[in-house]
This record gives sequence, structure tokens and C-alpha cells, in this order.
Amino acid sequence: MRQSVTFLILLSAIALLAACAASRKAVAAKPTHDSINKLIEKTDTTSHCTLIIFYDSTIGKQPLLNYVHIKQCTVIYNYANFNAIAIQLAPKLDKRKTINDLQSVKGVLQVMEDQLLHLDGHHPN
Repeated sequence: MRQSVTFLILLSAIALLAACAASRKAVAAKPTHDSINKLIEKTDTTSHCTLIIFYDSTIGKQPLLNYVHIKQCTVIYNYANFNAIAIQLAPKLDKRKTINDLQSVKGVLQVMEDQLLHLDGHHPN
């Protein structure tokens, strides 16, 4: 009886390892250039007006949120692990001017544009 239980456990472990190896191959499949370009186009059209803003935790984010509300921007994400928010600019706002204005808001440490980085070195142009 004990040998059959050991055999079943060993057989289950082998089956699990084989399943993991098969799924790893499926995940590791290299994406085509078309799929990468579609992702880039989608990201470029949606993130060109997205800003990530870091703020001083001792001051808090309320002055920043007041500015966002006045300028009719949309808070997209409130980062839990960082003192930062991501906002979508209102269509009427100039991105460069808004970045300069945000940098002068009390408590704002850094303003950066959302961006897509490629680890494989692929560049769309």
C-alpha cells in the first residue's frame, strides 16, 4: 500500500512538472512585430496625455488633487506603494505647460510622462 501511495505521489509530481514545462513554452512564445506595433499604437494614443506625479508625503496629495480638479483632469490611478498619482490631462490642456504648472504645486516632487519601455530593445521607428 505504501509503495502505491509513493508511486502515485511521484507520478503526480512528474505530471505537474511536465504541465509547467508545456505552459512555459506557450508563455515564452515570441510576439510578432505586428502584435508589438499594435500595442505600441494603442499605448501611444492613450498615454500621450497621461502624467505620473510624485508628491511629498509630509504635505500630502490634497494640493495636487485640488489642481487636478480645477484643471478638469482625471485621476487614473492612486499608487498605494508610492506617494504618486497618475492623471489623464483634459483635452484642452497643453502638456508642457501643465507639467511646468504641476511642478510648482505645493508638495509635488516630480512630474513625468507615462511611457512604454521595451526590454528587448524594439523601437517602433
